[in-house]
Parts: sequence; C-alpha cells; structure tokens
Amino acid sequence: MYQLFLSFRFIWRHRLMTLIGAFFVGASLVVLIVVMAVMDGFQAKLKDTFAGSEADLMVTPRYPGVDLDLLEEALRVRLGDRLVAAGPYFETISMVRREGFVDPSVMEEFQVSQVLGVDGRAEQRVNHFGEYLHEAPDRTKPMVVDLDEPFRVHDAEQASYDRIGVILGRGLARSLRVIPGQRVKLFALVSKGNAEPGGGDPNLADYQLRQELFQVVGIYQSGNSEIDRNCVFMDETDFAKFFDARTARGSLRIRLADSDADFEAARDKIVDDWWAIVNESLPEGRVPPPWLRDENARAAYAFTVLPWSAHHEPMVRAIESEKAMILVIAFLIVIAGTSSIFAAQWLLVSDKVREIGILRALGADVKGVAIIFVLNGFLMGILGSIGGTFAGLLFVDRIDDVHEFIGWVTGRDIFDPEIYLFRQIPTRVDPEQVLQFAGAALVCTLIAAAIPALRAGLMDPARALHHE
Repeated sequence: MYQLFLSFRFIWRHRLMTLIGAFFVGASLVVLIVVMAVMDGFQAKLKDTFAGSEADLMVTPRYPGVDLDLLEEALRVRLGDRLVAAGPYFETISMVRREGFVDPSVMEEFQVSQVLGVDGRAEQRVNHFGEYLHEAPDRTKPMVVDLDEPFRVHDAEQASYDRIGVILGRGLARSLRVIPGQRVKLFALVSKGNAEPGGGDPNLADYQLRQELFQVVGIYQSGNSEIDRNCVFMDETDFAKFFDARTARGSLRIRLADSDADFEAARDKIVDDWWAIVNESLPEGRVPPPWLRDENARAAYAFTVLPWSAHHEPMVRAIESEKAMILVIAFLIVIAGTSSIFAAQWLLVSDKVREIGILRALGADVKGVAIIFVLNGFLMGILGSIGGTFAGLLFVDRIDDVHEFIGWVTGRDIFDPEIYLFRQIPTRVDPEQVLQFAGAALVCTLIAAAIPALRAGLMDPARALHHE
C-alpha cells in the first residue's frame, strides 16, 4: 500500500514533470488516432464512392450477340438470393463540347469523357445512382426532374425535336460551363462498311465521325472528383442508337446481398456453369462462335467477372500501403512520446536517491521500490492516454473546422479536393482500434518506466544513504 501512496506523493511533488510526460504521451496518441481515423475514412469513402458509382459485380461477355436480359435471367437462376439487382451497362469514350461556337484551336473547349449507357431505374437499384442525382452534401435537392425517368426531356420544344437527354458529371458540367436545360454535342465513330466491297480484309471497316446535340437534363455528383469530371450518362436505348456497337462494350452490373461474402461464391458459380450460361444468354437461333465451342475453351474466354475494386486496384492498393506505412510511423511517434516517461522517471530516480536508500534501510525490497516508480510512470501514462484519447476523438470530430483554420492561416488547402478526390475530409473511428492504441500506449509507458524503476530497486542502500 505504501507504494501507491508514495507514487501519488511523487506525482504531486513533481506535477510539472508529470504533466510534461503525460502531455507527450497524449500528443503522440492524438496523432495516432487522427491519422488512422483519416486513413480509415479515406478507405471507407473510397470504397463507398467507387462501389456506389459501379456495382458489386460486373459480368462482361466476350462473345458477340449476347442478350443482356437473357444473361440476367440465366444468372438469377444460378445466384438466387445472392443477386439483389442487376442492370445493363454500356461504356465508350467520346469527345464532348458545349453548344455554340467553340474555337477548335482551344483544346480546353473539348473534353474527353466516358459515356455510359444505363437503364435509369435499374441503375438506382444496382448502386447509388439515384442518390448521386441529388445536390450534395445533404442530398435533399434533386438535380433531375423525375427519378423514375431520369433521362426524359421535359422541355416540350426540345422533345419535339426528339432530343436525347443526358446527365453530366458535376465536374464535367463545370468544365464545359453548362447547366441543365442547355445542350452539349457528342461525337461518335460509326461504321460505314468496307470502303471497297470485296477488297481487303472483310473484318476491317471504315468509320466516319458522327456528331449530335444532346439536352442536359441533370447533374451527377458522386463526391469523387475523378469520376464527376469524366462521366456522361444516357439511356441504354439511346446509347445503342448513337454509338456503334463495335466501339462500345456491354456488361451486366450486379448488386449482391453481401458484396464481400457473396462475390467469390457468385464468381465460382458463373465459372462452373459458364457453358450453360452462354447458351441461355444468346437469342434463339444464334449459336456460340466457333472459338468458344472448342473443347479446350474455358470460362475466361466467355466472361470477365470482376468486382468494383478491380477497376480501381492501383488506388485501393495505394491506400492500403500508405495506411500500413503511416501506422508504423505513427506508432514510432507513440514510442517517442512515451520516451518522455523514461526521461522523467530517470530524473526522478536520480532526485530521490536518498529516499530510496531510506526505504531500503527500512526493509523495502527490490520489488517494492521498483513498484513505486512503475506505478508513478503508469499513472502518468494513464493521464496521457485518457487525455490523448479524448483530445484525439475531439480533433477527429472537428477536423473540417481545424482544416479550414489551418487553410486560413497558411493561405492554402492542406487537402486539395482535386488531388484527394473528396470535398470534406472523411473520417471513421473504430472504437476497438482506439482502445488498442490507448492500450499500446500504456504498454509502452510501462516498458519506459520499468527501466528506471529497476535502477531504483537495485540501488545499493549504503551508497544511496551517502549520496550527496
């Protein structure tokens, strides 16, 4: 019991040293909590944004003549309850510019964009398409007239011209300086057949450039600048009319009941039944191409089955690597912070040599003396851990205000949304992880306090009593 009494006495007598040691432990814990909360937030936001713009699973047929509706039916039979929703998806690359006079010598007036043909209703069931057609950040103000028919042109005059409606990504709309109600021009390469019938390779076709005005009927904002500044959405039927099938790729995007748990099982089922799925997804009268009917053909020749992360693998892997590296660096900061406990305890032992000698002379053993200083360091660590945990959580909660203040002081954004993709700093706090960090800080504190404590416990009582 005397050990605890003396520990509190030493802490009170040397409270400035105690506060300094606790401060460095707490500060290092704040750094660790904030950094990992931001990294986890970036990772979660990245997944939510990318997956919300795509789908849990994308099945792309590699053989011609496939009917995506038949393919969906075939997959529903095999995946059962795992398949929650599915929708067609076509994509190609095009040039886009706003309506009116544009100086062709100014390349900034032309934007290369990814044009996506989707079923508006099905797409809202597959991912967050409907949510992203609302004004951010509260998502309460819709940016299209009718979510049930998002591509419909409601302007009677434009509808009389059979104008096709498109939805632009917010970043692309800003670059082109257009708003809903205005028009943009898209360009497409369409096949015009062989230039010389009967001559040359019959599989080689000439293409001509086609251009047409489209009515902007809405704005798409996922929150990811990389996506929002490149995408143009249109109805799948209009997409098929304007773009050549040879320049576009068709896929079926699927939402699974559990994206992580069901992906492997769904992919295995498609691979196992690939030949039956091929036959069921072709219209009546069509047969698989000869290269697919070969006995050595494999499922990989028929389908590409990918999760959402496959299209963003470099980004996902970069976040994972950076997270691991920053965790190591932040933990080294914690070790450096707890070294202040070591320094404080070492100085305390040096200051209390005569007291240690008296304790040993009165019968205190090595263990009893060592416990005094271990408890002393441990109490400092508890103060630092509790204070650092609460301060770190408060910092995370107010991180956008802190970011704005730092930006105001320095005159520049620390997290540029054009680089880091997000308008607000995403954070995610894992309570279990925070407790692990606080526990790790306490363990480091105990280790740091144990060395000076052993020095005190092993001190020769006679020498200690004669210490000047």
